[in-house]
Amino acid sequence: VTSWKWDNTVPKSCGFHHYSTDQIAKLFSGRSIGFIGDDSVYELLFSLQRNLRTLRRLEHSNSLTVDEAFFKYTKATEIKSVYLQAANSVDKFDVVVFGAWLNDAMNDVSPTKYASYVEKILALKQKKKARIVWMQPQTVFKSLYKNRVRTDGAVLTQDFNVTAYNYKSSVLESVHNSNTPTIDMFKITSGREGECLDGFMYSSSTYATSAQVLTNIFSKLKLNRVIPVSENNGLNKGSGSGIAHSATNGMIVLAVALVMIVTMDSYFGIAFLSKKIILDREQVTWEESIEALHRKIMTS
Repeated sequence: VTSWKWDNTVPKSCGFHHYSTDQIAKLFSGRSIGFIGDDSVYELLFSLQRNLRTLRRLEHSNSLTVDEAFFKYTKATEIKSVYLQAANSVDKFDVVVFGAWLNDAMNDVSPTKYASYVEKILALKQKKKARIVWMQPQTVFKSLYKNRVRTDGAVLTQDFNVTAYNYKSSVLESVHNSNTPTIDMFKITSGREGECLDGFMYSSSTYATSAQVLTNIFSKLKLNRVIPVSENNGLNKGSGSGIAHSATNGMIVLAVALVMIVTMDSYFGIAFLSKKIILDREQVTWEESIEALHRKIMTS
């Protein structure tokens, strides 16, 4: 397999929809999404940006607003680092996508220890009322990285495909019990050796598939259409709580203003109405109206 293209013959009954560029822009508009993880998470974000008509790559900890959708990427190459970053920022976004595993595998982190950090991240859903999406480890091809060396100079000899599968399997029960949506990269990348670049990373078409999976997940979530004010430099359209926040309140304010102008009464027309109902005279003297009140104030 050297290339991949979406098959429009996929039956609608499978529940998976292929979204167009305009549909993706509409779906993500007004939402804030954090991406925390390794290069795979980064490529997922970049593929999503491509669908939103921008090819500007985000640097570490940078943010971007496209079509009123706010994105931020934070690089974290180990699952422990992902947890630490998520603990400090997961409640600042509508949704956070996280994933990292390769450095853990290279450092011989056990599946049990890996799972413990994933479970801590999942616990943030309850603690901080966060919406989280887990990007699972992907398939790797040993034949493509057989001569690759680690940072310490040692040649990579272990089968990371087995490690990736063990990492995935070690937390599947926790993910299921917490009802956490997942992007099954192991299934998406299975059989795509022709699209694998170095044994670990894949071509843009592969991550385009994962971006479509993420979009399908978003379509099933009920999210507030909010972008952080600090990044949006002001309130969003339709946000706020002023008296003229809604169209109905605005019409009421306009009507009262017109009454004040027509009656020349700065008391919202109340004084004018009271004069017509209670008094049978065209004029009321100062002494009759507020002299007693003023004298009472002065002597108190």
